[in-house]
Amino acid sequence: MTQIVITKCSRPTYWYHDHVGEVFVVTEKDGEWCMPLGNGHGLMFIVKEDTEIFDRKKKIERIMNKLNLYK
Repeated sequence: MTQIVITKCSRPTYWYHDHVGEVFVVTEKDGEWCMPLGNGHGLMFIVKEDTEIFDRKKKIERIMNKLNLYK
């Protein structure tokens, strides 16, 4: 299992178009990220180019940079 953050959505028709900035726990399948549907019968896919691996240290650095606290 891998944690990813949605950084963009390359098509407005993708299910995650309104989830940019959110973190999801996913697995890899056929070169894309995927996670089970809520009912457990099927998968929801996320294009890898629309994501990056979630890194808490990077997130803290970004927040601190925005607040001008990181030097």
